[in-house]
Amino acid sequence: MKHDILTENGMALKVKGKCELEFQLGEYTVNGSAVIAQIGVDCVMGLDFLKLSGSVVDVASAQLKVKDEVHQLTLEGEIGCFRITLCDTQHIPPMTEIVCDGRIETPPGTKLSEEPLLIESSSVFLSSGRALVARTLVKPGPVIPVRMLNPSSVSRTIYKSTEIARTSPICEVFPSSETTRG
Repeated sequence: MKHDILTENGMALKVKGKCELEFQLGEYTVNGSAVIAQIGVDCVMGLDFLKLSGSVVDVASAQLKVKDEVHQLTLEGEIGCFRITLCDTQHIPPMTEIVCDGRIETPPGTKLSEEPLLIESSSVFLSSGRALVARTLVKPGPVIPVRMLNPSSVSRTIYKSTEIARTSPICEVFPSSETTRG
């Protein structure tokens, strides 16, 4: 990298690598560079990528325009994400996986989409080392199942209302193929 990439708080992003990828935007395929880093969202499209692909972001109408195609953007909560908290205090024995109830915390007046949701550990909870949260697809609802694992040799207690994960909507699920399998 020629220079540091800065995060929203001005800190240098810890870049793990860079690669060339093929991106599919609707009917269009764009070849471009991607920077690999540990960030709190799945992907950030930079200005260089938007220019390369001929894309325009219309914030007022929440749309991404790619040449002659228009794609609706889902902008909910903080960068499209909502917090997930525990419904009840959980006692997790050593080396044990449990499924417990989580609650999606939405701002007042916000309605969840009907689309499937991706559940993944919040960076704060993950860095606490108390337990792991499985990345899972779920249907939205007032209470959602959350898989947690205590990989340690001691029991862990996670208290009610602890933020354990984040969720974001999934607009489309593609079937797997030989080229997408690792």
